[in-house]
Amino acid sequence: MEWATYLDELIANKLTLFILGWGADYPDPHNFVHPFMHTDGSFAAFQGYSNPEVDRLIAEGIATVDPAKRQEIYYQLQALYYEDVPSIGLYQPLERRYERDWVKGWYYNSVIPNSNTVSYLYSISKG
Repeated sequence: MEWATYLDELIANKLTLFILGWGADYPDPHNFVHPFMHTDGSFAAFQGYSNPEVDRLIAEGIATVDPAKRQEIYYQLQALYYEDVPSIGLYQPLERRYERDWVKGWYYNSVIPNSNTVSYLYSISKG
């Protein structure tokens, strides 16, 4: 199926099974729970998923500034995700980094974990 047709069918809720990818825009759990779990989230809408308790917890999580309280809320959301199974994650990319001890300036980018492309090497030097 061509991509344009695939998207049209997806948006029209005509696909009984589909696969899509997602990469975080910023390193915060809200960047995942809203699209995948909130009634107004794009992936949740494609899946026909809606849970008022989830929507309430997502609103509470983004409004909470206490890190320990936020963690508790997102753990609750994770448990609901496993319980409701709105979608199935197929894989989580992992990365290993090996470098000489004289390489300086490399840092881990949690938004782009496989950040070993040339465009992200500007901060590295031989120290």
